[in-house]
Amino acid sequence: KSLVGLLKPAEGQITVAGLDVRRADMDDIIEHVGYVPQHPGSLLFGESVASELAFTRKSHRLPPDPAADRALLEQLGLGAVAERDPRDLSGGEQQRVALAAILVANPQIILLDEPTRGLDYVQKHNLVALLQGSQAAGKTIVMATHDVELAAACADRVVLPSEGQVA
Repeated sequence: KSLVGLLKPAEGQITVAGLDVRRADMDDIIEHVGYVPQHPGSLLFGESVASELAFTRKSHRLPPDPAADRALLEQLGLGAVAERDPRDLSGGEQQRVALAAILVANPQIILLDEPTRGLDYVQKHNLVALLQGSQAAGKTIVMATHDVELAAACADRVVLPSEGQVA
């Protein structure tokens, strides 16, 4: 939450893409950073999954690209629910919708909080492939997870906190 500007640090400094998150407008930060919280349901408000992606494109002043949106939804196993209300989907599906909605803006930094929550084996495998592809494309991915397999498959660096210190 601090990296995207939702929480301001009480001390110290956090700089993301050259922006001091204490002073920068969140709209400027999200030009560079995409954040998917552990419980993304509160972020979903479109009438359909497809409209969530269209809204992100519009808010980032990006042209509509229904074909690219469909391809991304297919990659995330959401092609069949593109016209459904995202609030009516399962928790894992909502997680993937929120991820798709931030990915259409092509952020350089992707922040994920427990991204495999509610995902079955196939969807977890698809997520790993997507994250590895994003990483290969030069994206920075920061995630908080209890999923050791996910960390092993995707992470260049793992930080284990213990009692306020790095273990």
